Amino acid sequence: MISRTSTPNAARRSRGCTCGCGCLSLLALAVAVTLAGVLFVWPRLPNLAAQAIGFEERGAVAGVFAAVTPIPPPVLVNLAPAAGPVTVSVPNLGSGTLSGNEGVPLQVGSDPFGGAAAGQIMLGESDLMALCARYADVCLSDPRFQNPRVDLRPDGAVITADVTLPELGGIAQAVGVVVQVDSSGRAFRVQGLDLGGTLYAIPNNEIGNLVRNAESQLNAALAQLAVESSAGRLALDRITIDDALLTVTLR
Repeated sequence: MISRTSTPNAARRSRGCTCGCGCLSLLALAVAVTLAGVLFVWPRLPNLAAQAIGFEERGAVAGVFAAVTPIPPPVLVNLAPAAGPVTVSVPNLGSGTLSGNEGVPLQVGSDPFGGAAAGQIMLGESDLMALCARYADVCLSDPRFQNPRVDLRPDGAVITADVTLPELGGIAQAVGVVVQVDSSGRAFRVQGLDLGGTLYAIPNNEIGNLVRNAESQLNAALAQLAVESSAGRLALDRITIDDALLTVTLR
Protein backbone atom coordinates (compact mmCIF):
# COMPACT_ATOMS: atom_id res chain seq x y z
CA MET A 1 0.00 0.00 0.00
CA ILE A 2 1.41 3.36 -1.00
CA SER A 3 0.92 6.08 1.58
CA ARG A 4 -0.71 9.23 0.26
CA THR A 5 0.31 12.73 1.28
CA SER A 6 -1.54 15.91 0.50
CA THR A 7 0.31 18.24 -1.91
CA PRO A 8 -1.07 21.56 -3.20
CA ASN A 9 -2.47 21.24 -6.70
CA ALA A 10 -0.18 23.93 -8.11
CA ALA A 11 2.89 22.17 -6.80
CA ARG A 12 1.74 18.86 -8.18
CA ARG A 13 1.07 20.36 -11.58
CA SER A 14 4.46 22.00 -11.70
CA ARG A 15 6.13 18.64 -11.48
CA GLY A 16 3.31 16.44 -12.77
CA CYS A 17 2.88 15.21 -16.33
CA THR A 18 5.41 17.82 -17.41
CA CYS A 19 7.82 15.22 -16.12
CA GLY A 20 6.94 13.11 -19.15
CA CYS A 21 8.59 9.93 -17.96
CA GLY A 22 5.49 8.85 -16.10
CA CYS A 23 3.40 8.94 -19.27
CA LEU A 24 3.93 5.27 -19.97
CA SER A 25 1.74 4.50 -17.00
CA LEU A 26 -0.11 7.68 -16.11
CA LEU A 27 -1.87 8.33 -19.41
CA ALA A 28 -2.99 4.72 -19.60
CA LEU A 29 -4.24 4.99 -16.03
CA ALA A 30 -6.15 8.12 -17.02
CA VAL A 31 -7.92 6.04 -19.68
CA ALA A 32 -9.06 3.60 -17.01
CA VAL A 33 -10.43 6.10 -14.56
CA THR A 34 -12.11 8.24 -17.23
CA LEU A 35 -13.95 5.23 -18.58
CA ALA A 36 -14.94 4.19 -15.09
CA GLY A 37 -17.02 7.32 -14.58
CA VAL A 38 -19.32 6.52 -17.51
CA LEU A 39 -19.35 2.73 -17.61
CA PHE A 40 -21.62 1.44 -14.87
CA VAL A 41 -25.38 1.57 -14.66
CA TRP A 42 -25.88 -1.57 -12.58
CA PRO A 43 -22.86 -1.98 -10.28
CA ARG A 44 -24.11 -5.28 -8.87
CA LEU A 45 -24.52 -6.72 -12.37
CA PRO A 46 -21.38 -5.59 -14.22
CA ASN A 47 -21.79 -8.01 -17.13
CA LEU A 48 -25.34 -6.85 -17.81
CA ALA A 49 -24.24 -3.24 -17.49
CA ALA A 50 -21.53 -3.74 -20.07
CA GLN A 51 -23.86 -5.45 -22.52
CA ALA A 52 -26.54 -2.80 -21.99
CA ILE A 53 -24.27 -0.01 -23.21
CA GLY A 54 -22.97 -1.87 -26.23
CA PHE A 55 -19.95 -3.86 -25.05
CA GLU A 56 -19.42 -7.23 -26.67
CA GLU A 57 -18.00 -10.06 -24.57
CA ARG A 58 -14.73 -11.42 -25.98
CA GLY A 59 -13.81 -14.19 -23.56
CA ALA A 60 -11.40 -14.19 -20.64
CA VAL A 61 -8.86 -11.42 -20.10
CA ALA A 62 -6.23 -14.10 -19.44
CA GLY A 63 -6.68 -15.30 -23.01
CA VAL A 64 -5.28 -12.03 -24.38
CA PHE A 65 -1.88 -12.85 -22.90
CA ALA A 66 -1.97 -16.68 -22.90
CA ALA A 67 -0.08 -17.20 -26.17
CA VAL A 68 2.30 -14.24 -25.81
CA THR A 69 6.02 -14.81 -25.37
CA PRO A 70 7.44 -11.51 -24.17
CA ILE A 71 10.32 -10.10 -26.20
CA PRO A 72 13.35 -9.47 -23.97
CA PRO A 73 14.63 -5.89 -23.84
CA PRO A 74 17.59 -5.01 -26.07
CA VAL A 75 20.98 -5.74 -24.55
CA LEU A 76 23.02 -2.64 -23.76
CA VAL A 77 26.58 -2.50 -22.39
CA ASN A 78 28.31 -0.38 -19.77
CA LEU A 79 25.03 0.55 -18.11
CA ALA A 80 25.32 2.88 -15.13
CA PRO A 81 22.94 5.33 -13.41
CA ALA A 82 22.72 8.63 -15.29
CA ALA A 83 24.96 11.29 -13.78
CA GLY A 84 23.45 14.67 -13.00
CA PRO A 85 19.96 15.91 -13.82
CA VAL A 86 17.70 14.23 -16.35
CA THR A 87 15.43 16.39 -18.54
CA VAL A 88 12.38 14.71 -19.98
CA SER A 89 10.21 16.38 -22.62
CA VAL A 90 7.03 15.51 -24.45
CA PRO A 91 6.23 18.49 -26.70
CA ASN A 92 2.44 18.22 -26.38
CA LEU A 93 2.68 17.91 -22.57
CA GLY A 94 5.73 19.98 -21.64
CA SER A 95 9.13 19.29 -20.14
CA GLY A 96 10.77 19.04 -16.75
CA THR A 97 14.09 18.34 -15.11
CA LEU A 98 14.52 15.58 -12.55
CA SER A 99 17.25 15.77 -9.94
CA GLY A 100 18.39 12.37 -8.77
CA ASN A 101 15.94 10.76 -11.23
CA GLU A 102 13.04 11.19 -8.74
CA GLY A 103 11.85 7.61 -8.95
CA VAL A 104 12.78 7.14 -12.62
CA PRO A 105 15.82 4.84 -12.61
CA LEU A 106 17.46 5.86 -15.89
CA GLN A 107 20.61 3.93 -16.71
CA VAL A 108 22.80 5.01 -19.60
CA GLY A 109 25.25 2.98 -21.61
CA SER A 110 25.84 2.09 -25.25
CA ASP A 111 24.76 -0.21 -28.03
CA PRO A 112 26.98 -3.33 -28.09
CA PHE A 113 27.38 -3.19 -31.87
CA GLY A 114 27.69 0.40 -33.06
CA GLY A 115 28.62 1.90 -29.71
CA ALA A 116 25.95 4.61 -29.93
CA ALA A 117 24.65 6.08 -26.68
CA ALA A 118 21.57 4.37 -25.27
CA GLY A 119 19.62 4.10 -22.04
CA GLN A 120 17.05 2.01 -20.22
CA ILE A 121 14.39 2.62 -17.58
CA MET A 122 13.14 -0.51 -15.79
CA LEU A 123 9.98 -0.22 -13.70
CA GLY A 124 8.13 -2.83 -11.69
CA GLU A 125 4.49 -2.59 -10.65
CA SER A 126 5.37 -0.90 -7.36
CA ASP A 127 7.61 1.59 -9.22
CA LEU A 128 4.78 2.50 -11.60
CA MET A 129 2.39 3.04 -8.71
CA ALA A 130 4.99 5.13 -6.86
CA LEU A 131 5.24 7.36 -9.95
CA CYS A 132 1.47 7.62 -10.02
CA ALA A 133 1.42 8.56 -6.33
CA ARG A 134 4.05 11.23 -6.97
CA TYR A 135 2.69 12.81 -10.14
CA ALA A 136 -1.01 11.99 -10.72
CA ASP A 137 -4.01 13.46 -8.91
CA VAL A 138 -5.97 10.24 -9.39
CA CYS A 139 -3.55 8.43 -7.07
CA LEU A 140 -3.70 11.21 -4.50
CA SER A 141 -6.97 12.96 -4.04
CA ASP A 142 -9.95 11.74 -6.08
CA PRO A 143 -12.32 9.84 -3.75
CA ARG A 144 -14.26 8.37 -6.66
CA PHE A 145 -11.30 6.27 -7.78
CA GLN A 146 -9.52 4.15 -5.20
CA ASN A 147 -6.75 1.56 -5.25
CA PRO A 148 -5.44 2.24 -8.78
CA ARG A 149 -3.18 -0.65 -9.69
CA VAL A 150 -1.20 -2.10 -12.55
CA ASP A 151 -0.91 -5.80 -13.30
CA LEU A 152 1.96 -6.33 -15.74
CA ARG A 153 1.44 -9.12 -18.26
CA PRO A 154 3.55 -10.42 -21.18
CA ASP A 155 3.79 -7.49 -23.62
CA GLY A 156 0.99 -5.63 -21.86
CA ALA A 157 -0.86 -4.79 -18.68
CA VAL A 158 -4.25 -4.56 -17.01
CA ILE A 159 -4.73 -1.13 -15.42
CA THR A 160 -7.51 -1.12 -12.82
CA ALA A 161 -9.21 1.18 -10.33
CA ASP A 162 -12.08 0.71 -7.86
CA VAL A 163 -14.84 3.12 -8.84
CA THR A 164 -17.24 4.63 -6.30
CA LEU A 165 -19.80 7.14 -7.58
CA PRO A 166 -22.69 8.72 -5.62
CA GLU A 167 -25.21 7.75 -8.29
CA LEU A 168 -24.27 4.13 -7.67
CA GLY A 169 -25.03 4.33 -3.99
CA GLY A 170 -21.38 4.39 -2.99
CA ILE A 171 -20.80 0.80 -4.11
CA ALA A 172 -17.25 0.19 -5.32
CA GLN A 173 -16.76 -1.64 -8.62
CA ALA A 174 -13.45 -2.58 -10.22
CA VAL A 175 -12.91 -1.74 -13.88
CA GLY A 176 -9.73 -2.38 -15.84
CA VAL A 177 -8.32 -1.41 -19.20
CA VAL A 178 -6.38 -4.13 -21.05
CA VAL A 179 -3.45 -2.80 -23.08
CA GLN A 180 -0.73 -4.43 -25.19
CA VAL A 181 2.43 -3.18 -26.83
CA ASP A 182 1.96 -3.22 -30.60
CA SER A 183 4.27 -4.84 -33.14
CA SER A 184 6.40 -1.69 -33.47
CA GLY A 185 7.35 -1.86 -29.79
CA ARG A 186 6.75 1.90 -29.54
CA ALA A 187 2.99 2.17 -28.99
CA PHE A 188 0.14 0.68 -26.96
CA ARG A 189 -3.12 -0.76 -28.21
CA VAL A 190 -6.22 -0.98 -26.02
CA GLN A 191 -7.62 -4.49 -26.35
CA GLY A 192 -10.75 -3.98 -24.28
CA LEU A 193 -12.16 -3.62 -20.78
CA ASP A 194 -11.76 -6.04 -17.90
CA LEU A 195 -14.91 -6.60 -15.84
CA GLY A 196 -14.47 -9.40 -13.33
CA GLY A 197 -11.91 -11.17 -15.52
CA THR A 198 -14.08 -11.01 -18.66
CA LEU A 199 -12.84 -9.04 -21.66
CA TYR A 200 -15.24 -6.69 -23.41
CA ALA A 201 -14.54 -5.14 -26.80
CA ILE A 202 -14.52 -1.36 -27.18
CA PRO A 203 -17.79 -0.43 -28.95
CA ASN A 204 -18.34 2.00 -31.81
CA ASN A 205 -20.03 4.66 -29.72
CA GLU A 206 -19.11 7.66 -27.58
CA ILE A 207 -17.28 5.52 -25.02
CA GLY A 208 -15.35 3.81 -27.79
CA ASN A 209 -14.37 7.18 -29.21
CA LEU A 210 -13.11 8.22 -25.78
CA VAL A 211 -10.91 5.14 -25.55
CA ARG A 212 -9.52 5.53 -29.05
CA ASN A 213 -8.78 9.22 -28.52
CA ALA A 214 -6.96 8.49 -25.27
CA GLU A 215 -4.98 5.73 -26.97
CA SER A 216 -4.03 8.13 -29.76
CA GLN A 217 -2.90 10.81 -27.29
CA LEU A 218 -0.83 8.31 -25.31
CA ASN A 219 0.94 7.05 -28.42
CA ALA A 220 1.54 10.60 -29.70
CA ALA A 221 3.23 11.38 -26.38
CA LEU A 222 5.41 8.29 -26.63
CA ALA A 223 6.43 9.19 -30.18
CA GLN A 224 7.54 12.64 -28.98
CA LEU A 225 9.29 11.47 -25.80
CA ALA A 226 12.86 12.77 -25.49
CA VAL A 227 15.33 12.40 -22.60
CA GLU A 228 18.40 14.59 -22.07
CA SER A 229 21.06 13.25 -19.71
CA SER A 230 24.79 12.71 -19.41
CA ALA A 231 24.43 10.40 -22.44
CA GLY A 232 22.99 13.18 -24.61
CA ARG A 233 19.54 13.31 -26.18
CA LEU A 234 17.72 9.97 -26.40
CA ALA A 235 14.35 9.01 -27.88
CA LEU A 236 12.09 6.00 -27.41
CA ASP A 237 13.39 2.87 -29.12
CA ARG A 238 11.29 0.04 -27.65
CA ILE A 239 8.92 -0.84 -24.83
CA THR A 240 9.11 -4.39 -23.50
CA ILE A 241 6.98 -5.87 -20.72
CA ASP A 242 6.99 -9.16 -18.88
CA ASP A 243 5.21 -10.24 -15.69
CA ALA A 244 7.69 -8.34 -13.51
CA LEU A 245 9.11 -5.34 -15.40
CA LEU A 246 8.24 -2.66 -17.92
CA THR A 247 11.48 -1.71 -19.71
CA VAL A 248 11.81 1.44 -21.80
CA THR A 249 14.84 1.44 -24.08
CA LEU A 250 16.07 4.78 -25.41
CA ARG A 251 18.53 5.50 -28.20
